[in-house]
Amino acid sequence: MKMLIQLNTRLRHLAGIAGVFLLMAILVAMMPFAPSAAQKQEANRTIPANAKANDYGRGWTCDRGYRVAGAECSAITKPDNAYFTVSPYGSGWKCLRGYLLTGDGACREVQVPEHGFLAYSVNGSGWACARGYRQEEASCVLVPVPENAHLTTHSASPDWRCNRTFRKEGDGCVPIELPDNAYFSDSSWSHGWACERGFRERENLCVAIAVPANGYLTSSSSGDGWACERGFQKTRAACREIKVPLNGYLDTYSYRRGWSCLRGFAARRDMCEAIQVPLNAHISISGNGWDCDELFRKRGARCVAS
Repeated sequence: MKMLIQLNTRLRHLAGIAGVFLLMAILVAMMPFAPSAAQKQEANRTIPANAKANDYGRGWTCDRGYRVAGAECSAITKPDNAYFTVSPYGSGWKCLRGYLLTGDGACREVQVPEHGFLAYSVNGSGWACARGYRQEEASCVLVPVPENAHLTTHSASPDWRCNRTFRKEGDGCVPIELPDNAYFSDSSWSHGWACERGFRERENLCVAIAVPANGYLTSSSSGDGWACERGFQKTRAACREIKVPLNGYLDTYSYRRGWSCLRGFAARRDMCEAIQVPLNAHISISGNGWDCDELFRKRGARCVAS
């Protein structure tokens, strides 16, 4: 019995040692192998001069100032007053601020006139005029602002606008003649004034809108400027009361009548008549007619088996 206990203890010890070796083997297998000297030399040999290995994935990228030429990086030639870009496309360089590219591939200094400043411009001049000046050929000339006017914030001609209560006439600003029941407006397309609520412009005057009984003013600038109250319909210049029949209700979306029938009733002239549902039928989803049940089809005013 004692010998069996000793044998069991020895086997446990051996099993523990074997487990340690197995764990070490797994850890070694998971560790990345360090490249050999030959592998390092091969990697360095595949990256050309004036290039560096990509941070992600394989391959390489030419240094700034160089571009790919087959398996090498060739130097980019740039003119004076230019700088290298990081883009692999295009010329590989751009002109410095204050210089413009010319047709012969050089960078020409931008000649900024008096009252101008360096700026990107669509016409390619490389400069723009300061506020209060406009471009004329290669110069910036003062914008003549008439009395009762002010400079605008945009560069569109004429670069100025009349003050409120004045309107443009020729090259100047004249006072606006405000009619009765009107107010001054800043709208650039109007006369400089608009009519008060309840009035409409007619021949440079503000004429009162005639609202009939049971009507009210609307905010719409089109139409008559008024609409009828609920329960009334517009007929030319008046509001006619809507006569709702028995088993009907007001409905502004109904065509002309202004009312609709309750479910189970159908409009007949000026009345709502009960729908006569035949055998094997039911009220339709619209509520104003009937459909045959399943396995039946309509034949005249009846439902017959399919």
